[in-house]
Amino acid sequence: MWKTTISETSFGTRFMAQITPVNPKKLIQDYFHFTRNDRAGILVILAVMMGVILLPELMEKRSGDRMQATGYREQEAGSRQQEAGSRFTPNSETYSGEQEAGSRFTPNSETYSGEQEAGGRQQGTGNWQLETGNKAKKGELFYFDPNQLDRSGWTRLGLRDKTIGIILNYVSKGGHFRKTEDLQRIYGLHPDEYSRLAPWVRISEVPNPETKSSPTAYTKTPAMTREKTIRPVDINQSDTTAWISLPGIGSKLASRIILFREKLGGFYSVDQVGETFDLADSVFRKIKTALLMSPFNLRKININTATVEQLKSHPYIRYELARPIIAYREQHGLFKQLNELIKIPGITEARFQQLVPYLKLDDLE
Repeated sequence: MWKTTISETSFGTRFMAQITPVNPKKLIQDYFHFTRNDRAGILVILAVMMGVILLPELMEKRSGDRMQATGYREQEAGSRQQEAGSRFTPNSETYSGEQEAGSRFTPNSETYSGEQEAGGRQQGTGNWQLETGNKAKKGELFYFDPNQLDRSGWTRLGLRDKTIGIILNYVSKGGHFRKTEDLQRIYGLHPDEYSRLAPWVRISEVPNPETKSSPTAYTKTPAMTREKTIRPVDINQSDTTAWISLPGIGSKLASRIILFREKLGGFYSVDQVGETFDLADSVFRKIKTALLMSPFNLRKININTATVEQLKSHPYIRYELARPIIAYREQHGLFKQLNELIKIPGITEARFQQLVPYLKLDDLE
């Protein structure tokens, strides 16, 4: 860096340019120098930004600690009762807790019933109430099976409506809780809620259909046999009414099955019904024995004349295969055999066998 200066002589007005070096350190200080007010403003801005980032996490952690402390107090109370080893049936016992950090645990009308002897099990129900500020969330603790509990039961336990809906939807689609830890996989169920409910979970064993039982316990009557009889359904001819008559099939699923059948151009296998969107595998296995397929002419697509729009509308082709098929046809000419499709990237042997019943080379087929 250089600096130019101008000097004037006494013999008139004559200018002389003189080039002098400039100190880089001084230049940097001139451009990056902050006054005292500037530095104070920068520190204030940084402090505000850190507060905005950290405040939500601190508040959430503080709330979780309060809920966890409440659960610990409840578990300690249960442990003391079990260690006593005595039999009691008090009614409407009321306890008052100490207020800690803005939270208070106040069991109301807590009732215990049952026997507790050496190695025995105590059964009981209790009402609990957690108050934080002016908001209160109520719930009742009792032994329950998550596979059989209805909406009102989950509400009594104090869960939110959204979480209850997720659990009931999981069970209605064929889901099953096989152990207590499975509850942790439910989206929306907080860890503190799981810790509170886990000691009260009692999952009944699923009966094994192969297990032989006494004749008197499972004696079938003609009336019971008639109730479980399922009328056969033709997968290519039946309407929504016939599909709804099957167990586990409602109006929405019936409409989806028929829409899937129309987009395909008909079913060539009973197993294709199980590919219907949102049809649980457990429901499909239940109705599969009632499904039959009569002779049916599938609607086929001429791959030598079909457009991209026609190809991508088929559920087995979609856009991911429609473009490569058209590109191959434009580069190599019309298809002479259907097995030429295997040469196209993305079409495996299994995919080809799935597609070939719906394809043809000319309109005469």
